[in-house]
Amino acid sequence: MKRKASTPASGEAAKKNCNDPIVSAADVLSQPGLTYELDPAGDIIFLLPNVPKSMPARLADLEPNMLGGFSELSQTPESQLSTPSAGEPTSDETPASEQVSDEPAASENESAATEESDTETPADEVPLPLRIRTSSKHLSFSCPYFSRMFNGGFKEASELESQGSVVITVEDWEALPFLLLLMVIHGKSRMIPRKVDMETLVDIAILVDFYECYEVVGVISDMWINDLLESHPLAYNDDVHSWLFISWVFARKEIFSKITQIMQVSSTEAIDSAGLLIPGVIIDQLNEGRNEGINRIIEFLHSLYSSLATNGKCNKLILSNVLGECWRTRTACKYGVIGALVTHMLSMGLLSPSPTPPFAGISVTKLIQGCGEKLQSLTHYSDQNNEYVACSISRRTQNRLSNIPQPPGLDIDNPAFVKLRGIHR
Repeated sequence: MKRKASTPASGEAAKKNCNDPIVSAADVLSQPGLTYELDPAGDIIFLLPNVPKSMPARLADLEPNMLGGFSELSQTPESQLSTPSAGEPTSDETPASEQVSDEPAASENESAATEESDTETPADEVPLPLRIRTSSKHLSFSCPYFSRMFNGGFKEASELESQGSVVITVEDWEALPFLLLLMVIHGKSRMIPRKVDMETLVDIAILVDFYECYEVVGVISDMWINDLLESHPLAYNDDVHSWLFISWVFARKEIFSKITQIMQVSSTEAIDSAGLLIPGVIIDQLNEGRNEGINRIIEFLHSLYSSLATNGKCNKLILSNVLGECWRTRTACKYGVIGALVTHMLSMGLLSPSPTPPFAGISVTKLIQGCGEKLQSLTHYSDQNNEYVACSISRRTQNRLSNIPQPPGLDIDNPAFVKLRGIHR
């Protein structure tokens, strides 16, 4: 599906096209192509100019798995894709090519022309238009977008009043997700899939957000989301932006909080919308939380370094070793720990100079893991215990890091977000 960077206000496109010639529903329905009737008496015809050539000729032949994105559309015979025009042979007639003719054989020029025509794209590979017949009442009741379009001062409203029907050309959306949404709006529950794949759910979320039909898809979207959580658990992977957008559009509070927290602690780059229509204020707050979490850890490590460098004695609160003793002299112990700390901070790019936002290549998770796995000081031989011991800094560092607040994720009920959601809901 085409994902837009921005969307026009409702009816804006209609205003721009108010001088376009009116295309009657009867003219559109009489042309070759596919027609799906969600309401046989419907007064709104959606015209999708180019649908996959393998779309079934009848709506009843469209399987739920296809709508859910789990199976490819099957190849459709040519006879199902178009209506024979006048003069074409029917199935009971003998094709002209098989009839015996008394005419002389074709000339060489005619044969060449025939060969050229044979190389043209077969009829069953040429995309055909799809007409979807729907009800303005269903659309207006379920979608504030359409309510404004059919009841405001737009071309569609005046045409509906004067002509009794409206043809709306749809070129921005893929056919199957758009059709699936219309089926939900018109209550075609038997044909609606109980499961959809991640890509289809994102496509549906884009449509729901654009047409503002949040309530009508509430129950079925919960079913789809709960099913996907089992196969696509929340984690920092390729699905992270999809889950963010889905949880925002369908107002899934727990998912939204969890996925935003995952993004804040795991992202090693500035967080963006990945081309989805996620409000800028959410992206800004995600980055603010991420930057604050990283900065707290960096400040702690710099503070620890400064404390060790200026303190001439081994601070047992920080430098106590695994056996409760220090290395020979407190000064030697201090230098060993400082060396380990400096080496580690340099390896992580935290010194000379100290990193600044957007902290490229750094994440909260990487910093915490690094301080536990790599932050080791030198070992020495203990005469008292007859074994090698270390002035350990990693355990103390981990203990203190555990007390540093991590980004908590975002609350979908944040007043700044509620204001945005209130525009449509």
